[in-house]
Amino acid sequence: MGVRTMEQYDILATAAYILDHGFSRVALQFPDELLETSVEVTSLLRSALSERRHGINLYVMADTTYGSCCVDEVAAAHVDAQCVIHYGHACLSQTSRLPVFFVFGRGRINTHHCSQEILGFSPSDNRPLLVLFGLQYAHAIEDIKREVEVSRDGGSGIVVFAEVPSCEMEPLRSTKSCVATAAVGGCSQGACTPRGCNGSQVSSGCSTCSSSDAASVKNLEMASEEELKQERVETSQLAESIGGLKWSLPKDAKMEDVAILWIGDEGAALTNLLLTYNKNTVVRYNAEDEVIVKDLPSKSRDLMRRFALVERAKDASIVGIVVGTLGVAGYNEAIQRVREIVASAGKKSYTMLMGRPNPAKLANFPECDVFVLVACSQTVLLDSKEYLAPLITPFEAELAFVEGREWTGAFNLELGQLPKPREELLPNGDEPSTPLTDNGDEDASTAIILSEATERALQLRPPSSLAVASSGRKNSGVTSSAEYFALRSYQGLEIHNSEAGKDNSTSGSGIPVSYEVVEGRTGRAAVYSDEAANV
Repeated sequence: MGVRTMEQYDILATAAYILDHGFSRVALQFPDELLETSVEVTSLLRSALSERRHGINLYVMADTTYGSCCVDEVAAAHVDAQCVIHYGHACLSQTSRLPVFFVFGRGRINTHHCSQEILGFSPSDNRPLLVLFGLQYAHAIEDIKREVEVSRDGGSGIVVFAEVPSCEMEPLRSTKSCVATAAVGGCSQGACTPRGCNGSQVSSGCSTCSSSDAASVKNLEMASEEELKQERVETSQLAESIGGLKWSLPKDAKMEDVAILWIGDEGAALTNLLLTYNKNTVVRYNAEDEVIVKDLPSKSRDLMRRFALVERAKDASIVGIVVGTLGVAGYNEAIQRVREIVASAGKKSYTMLMGRPNPAKLANFPECDVFVLVACSQTVLLDSKEYLAPLITPFEAELAFVEGREWTGAFNLELGQLPKPREELLPNGDEPSTPLTDNGDEDASTAIILSEATERALQLRPPSSLAVASSGRKNSGVTSSAEYFALRSYQGLEIHNSEAGKDNSTSGSGIPVSYEVVEGRTGRAAVYSDEAANV
């Protein structure tokens, strides 16, 4: 079992990554289905590391804050981890703070049979065939590709394989910071960030850098951002990407003309693929049964259902923005973007941070007519049937709240491909129809319209529509969300000053003694340590 685990979980490659980067605090993130193997994997990894270096601390993370496919930077920060080793399926969303090493696993697949099935499958109109795959089969893609190319030997038909994604990922900040660090030359390792620079982050406010150096960093960062923007523009013209997979199409080939073959299981990744490329012919190769499945469930009904949610969202007055990730790069910009388009539509919004959303949690906010879930592309789609109010994606929020935006059938779940905050809200880059005066005030008539719309947004739905969520409050007579909150029986944990005044004794920090942190009980709930004598 040990040898198989070594290969299945890339123990040697993981150890080499940790040692090469000099990490001493490493977080190991396991999904629920792989948690039972965490002990063995950690033991093997510790043995591989101790042969070359001691003093490396490994921390196992389970029960992730959000989706297990995302890197849990929040949990990793609790142990001040310098990197994360992510096991199992991943959405490959760009991280914002920590470097990551992905261990996809090695799913069993007959490479020869798969390559023959690819060669045997050809679209009826001889269109190019694009081969995409689940990450658990990434280890076998090069062999399949090689066999397909040898068997074709210049034959008819074009087969394009997506690139195997890299197992290593640097945080979004690292690209420009490395340039700045090298150019400034005045920032030593360990001076810029709490855990040490390590070439991955730099701050213009570093205490060891002079003001001129900080200015140079800022200028270089701006130049680097322009280079990155230009690089993204050039790349977008040459390649497509989804879920961390990237590919380049032949010259003059269009994505809508390509047939897609997916190697893998059904799941969030395939659903994302079917919705994003809903106009393409998609088939699936089932590696377990070694057969091509052509009758995949049609997504046209799902798209119509999503479009119906968009239409419902247009009539919303109060919008709840549910933060479904704190690790995916661009989540903050996406939240800000949603806030802006909601405000521009004359609606009220509330931002909520609650971990994984569920019907019970969101039922605590019955005043919200619709929720916008900001999460990665593979966890953002939730069935709204069990919720009191529909949940939509940031892309759908664009369709619902941006004036003049129409749905063309295209669907996008990637946060990084959404418009940036403060970007022009009107389609086609047109100038705003309402001119701004020199002092920045809007036209008076527009201000009146916005004021009236905002007043309507503060009005709650009729109590009868909240029969389930507001039982016993049908005749409360509230007119705003603030009043609704004031009438709730539970309003969260808080310290009342009246209670604090009862205890005049305070600690040196000025905090009442009754509110000081004290050591709690230890042991099992059945028998705590202070109850053992009574058993």
